[in-house]
Amino acid sequence: MRRLVQLELSDVEVPRRPEDPDVALFVRVLAEGEGRIRVELWERGDQHGARRVSGTSGGSQLVARRVALAAAELARGLREKRRALERKRAAEERRKLLAEQAERERTLDGPRALRPALAATFVGGDLTLLGPSLDGQIHVAGATRLDLEASLGIGRTRAPEASTEAFELGLGPAYRLPVRALALELDFSAFAKAGVLSFGDIAGVDDIPGEKQTWWARAGAVTAVELRLSRTTRLSAGFALGAVLRRVPVTLADGSELRLGGLFLGAELGVVLTPPVAKR
Repeated sequence: MRRLVQLELSDVEVPRRPEDPDVALFVRVLAEGEGRIRVELWERGDQHGARRVSGTSGGSQLVARRVALAAAELARGLREKRRALERKRAAEERRKLLAEQAERERTLDGPRALRPALAATFVGGDLTLLGPSLDGQIHVAGATRLDLEASLGIGRTRAPEASTEAFELGLGPAYRLPVRALALELDFSAFAKAGVLSFGDIAGVDDIPGEKQTWWARAGAVTAVELRLSRTTRLSAGFALGAVLRRVPVTLADGSELRLGGLFLGAELGVVLTPPVAKR
């Protein structure tokens, strides 16, 4: 019959399994006859390898030493296996954290976003425009991006009967500065725009009698505060300051002259929508 001896292995440093509170390793020694012994390493009902030890005809101290060496070899093998698994888990966890961080940063900085907004523009006391705008944001590098904008403004000149419509296209660089402690961002941008002005109930424009349309251009800068509502949505409120690059001569219905130009002020309220970034 085989003889069974069970020993507790307490002097080998083996990392514990994630699901266990501690390490509980045991060595089981089985006499197989013909001068051989089978040494097995166990932990909570799971076997972690076995070694056969031969030449057990010597003294008890020699046999005990051979069993101890076999058990230590098994324990070292289990230790290296657990360490490799731990390194793999740590690398996987780090990869996931870096991917999540990259996703958050890509969402904060871009790589692309849309900003529908309602914008108001005041050109001196001569022209007031109010209407929607749509801004496409393209990520360039870090928190720097390029903005492309289309807008429609409807308003009046200082003469109430001279209604005005302005359709504009613009572009310019922008930079977003996150203020993480306050869950908001500060957004700074510059722009140049050009578009078409259409007038109603006027005598002419650009010194052309009966003309109702002309072009204009302007440039400026915008400072906005963006409140983060979610990872993909921000509420944006900003103010603009700039100058009209081309003064527009307008002849009103009563024959008086108006030259639209100079400095302008603007205000806008919008929502920045960033599409979710696929996890990598």
